[in-house]
Amino acid sequence: MLKIDIFDDVELEVQINPMQRGNLMHKILEDYVREITDDERPRNVDRLIELADATFEEFANPLWLQHIWEQDQTRMHQDFHRLFRDDEESASQGWEYAAAEAAFGMDEETAAVELQLEDGTVVRSRGKVDRIDRHSDGRVRVVDYKTGKTDKFKDLKKHPTAFGTKFQLPVYGLFAQSVARNSNDNVIADYWFTSRAGGFDRIGYAVTDKVIDQLRQDAGLIISAIRNGVFPPKPEPTKHITRDRTAATFTSLTGQLGMDQHWVELQDAPELRPYAQLLKVEK
Repeated sequence: MLKIDIFDDVELEVQINPMQRGNLMHKILEDYVREITDDERPRNVDRLIELADATFEEFANPLWLQHIWEQDQTRMHQDFHRLFRDDEESASQGWEYAAAEAAFGMDEETAAVELQLEDGTVVRSRGKVDRIDRHSDGRVRVVDYKTGKTDKFKDLKKHPTAFGTKFQLPVYGLFAQSVARNSNDNVIADYWFTSRAGGFDRIGYAVTDKVIDQLRQDAGLIISAIRNGVFPPKPEPTKHITRDRTAATFTSLTGQLGMDQHWVELQDAPELRPYAQLLKVEK
């Protein structure tokens, strides 16, 4: 709520950290796609690597250990070659880049994504999607790059909001529906894991009426809880917080066992019952 985070002393870092790596990968892929969509340049793996090298040079921290930084660059080069091959396969199947960093609701020129809840409340969302693809048959696909592991996102294979814990992907799907040329065009929302850490996997789904109905139901449940002042301290699983500095620190200060026990005691409270029931399905 207060947006307070730990101060990271960059001088103490000896190599690129996961967040920096993610930002770097995003920028390189954005620049590459923009050249194709805006400047009508052809797809070319050598150009992708050129952009990567230029960004590496600009981004490098002189305090990083040079031999480790060279290893990291080599790994990212290998990842970009793999991503290029995967995108070439998509192109052979009819997919083309349509836009990079497509915004919605960020200014007066881009409309927000709207979702009407069951009680009539209209929720407006804003943001940017990493990429929009179009298929020759009219389908639209929104792609969000992820550079980490898939562990936190696997529940999206079972449930559109991962049992009320992740709303980004279906909201991106709503945005994709708004840019589809025809209301009957199929829309897909994907997370693309763009490194070996995530196995270059894709996690996503077709954005159907059923998906939007589930989003509406789950978002309504969360908003109702917020209106009623319900902010339960549900702890993240230990395996999910080891690299999340904010969550790990909060859990460390509070105590993992104490948080777990507190949640067990709270989840049967009448105010929490609907939310707790949704999360129990997650188990």
